[in-house]
Amino acid sequence: MVIWNMNEAVRWRAASHFSLLAAALAVIVSTGCGSDAPKSVPVTGKVTYNGQPVTSGTVMLVPQDSGYGATGQIQPDGTFVLTSFKQGDGAAPGNYTVTIQVFPDEEASGAELGLPGAEFGQGKKPPIPLSYMDPATTKLRALINDGETELDLKLED
Repeated sequence: MVIWNMNEAVRWRAASHFSLLAAALAVIVSTGCGSDAPKSVPVTGKVTYNGQPVTSGTVMLVPQDSGYGATGQIQPDGTFVLTSFKQGDGAAPGNYTVTIQVFPDEEASGAELGLPGAEFGQGKKPPIPLSYMDPATTKLRALINDGETELDLKLED
């Protein structure tokens, strides 16, 4: 049983590394784009899990084709505003895979946690199913059109 938990932690850490790398890459690319940045449209939304707002974390849109990703911080009421190139500008039109990243319990100390989300592999139940945190396993998709978009991300068991 301990080996299974360890493998789950390793898998979660790999997904976390990928997601953090994708977010960092999106920031690096977007800061170097300047006026050549593609058109983006406003995107807002809300994340709920079993009908209740997800109160913290990050929504990440990963392009299904080539293009640029977008991220948004989840507020305590579950709402978010996406950013691609400058604060609150939204996302470029296109098809996206959507992941939701949640963060460690704020009451735990950094020494106990290590990587973000590491406590989920140590027997603590994550606030949402782990499948939503990994681009390879999430079933969430978003189509961003040319106009303002509202995403209603309803997570379930």
